[in-house]
Amino acid sequence: MASADASQPAKYRTLKSIFHERGQAAARAELARRLEGYSTYTADFMVGDHQLFYVATTDIVDAQQRILQRERDIDALLRVLPSAASQSYLTDLAIRGIIATDEIEGVRTTRKIITDALASENADGKRAREFVRLLEALGTADNIPTTPTAVREVYDRLIEGQLSTQDKPDGKLFRAEPVSILDDSHKPIHRGVMPEEAIKHNISVALKHASDSRVPGLFSAIIAHFMVEYTHPFYDGNGRLGRYLLSAHLAQVLTTQTVLTLSATLNAEKKKYYKAFSDVENPLNYAEATAFLRTLLTMLEHAQQDVLAELTAQKKALDKLQHLVSELEETYPKTHKILFLVGQMHLFHDPVGADLKNIAQVLESSEKTARSYLRELEEMGLVHSRRIRRVLHWSLTNQGAQLLELPAHMSDE
Repeated sequence: MASADASQPAKYRTLKSIFHERGQAAARAELARRLEGYSTYTADFMVGDHQLFYVATTDIVDAQQRILQRERDIDALLRVLPSAASQSYLTDLAIRGIIATDEIEGVRTTRKIITDALASENADGKRAREFVRLLEALGTADNIPTTPTAVREVYDRLIEGQLSTQDKPDGKLFRAEPVSILDDSHKPIHRGVMPEEAIKHNISVALKHASDSRVPGLFSAIIAHFMVEYTHPFYDGNGRLGRYLLSAHLAQVLTTQTVLTLSATLNAEKKKYYKAFSDVENPLNYAEATAFLRTLLTMLEHAQQDVLAELTAQKKALDKLQHLVSELEETYPKTHKILFLVGQMHLFHDPVGADLKNIAQVLESSEKTARSYLRELEEMGLVHSRRIRRVLHWSLTNQGAQLLELPAHMSDE
């Protein structure tokens, strides 16, 4: 493993394209050259009959630098957000991430389904809250499994209550029987790794690669994602697990906000995403994952661009809200701080609103005093409350949103 090779060609071609243009001997000669290159990374991981490898080409290194620079811009915007706005935005992105992840799997989930589940005390509510908590905490090291056993534990948390009896893991940790992915004509397009010991080996290699300090964090996270998805350790739920692990590893390098947005990007570019996997598996590419890495780095850039554009617009709207609330202070001397709090939450699409403890902290008052101010706002029709798991939460009414010149509540879709 070493730094980028200055002799790399301007246009880096797939081995498959070289085979079709110049034949097998030329493709194998180029394969040998790449495997010996200073910018080549290899792993103890087999794709078919070949060892997985990838090359840090000039354009890939350039993409990495752009991503890291753009991330500094995103972080700078996040740092100036008030805590209520920041937390509301994080939760909103987690909900959008769940919707996008389900859509990738062909499951239609709406925002209303998730927000209703979050407010519920039944098993569905518990699962929804657990998934949102997992996503919100992506940036913490405690959420990164380091062993196959820990991967199984994460899988159980992600998939709890959603598997049919026949799809539950039947091995010690993973599946014990073969599994195939079929296309629309029911033709196998991918067969999961067998037996279970091979699955365990591959998952161990993926986790080790993701944490390898000799490999740039963006590269290792993306390649480990390929390894997990290729291995297909379970009968069902592999996509959700694989994208969660990708997010957890990327969140060690990037902001959680960027990482949560990636699911929507993968969903929007689903065909490219799936093709990137099949290209690595094509025998004529000899298990080279360079194009896979490039594709996912490009998708990461798209996710960042979306976050940056959204944050820039929301920061502008937040500044406007702050100015407007300051002008309302004379009219609402006791309650303008509450209006600013629930206004932030409304602007950043918080699904539940503020509880009494949170409001009292903002007012620097007792909960009894906060409750009396909330009654005033309720009587004016500016806020309303609802009980979520036995706790009252307050949010803006449409009349309140109109007063603060904010858009009406977002669609439930």
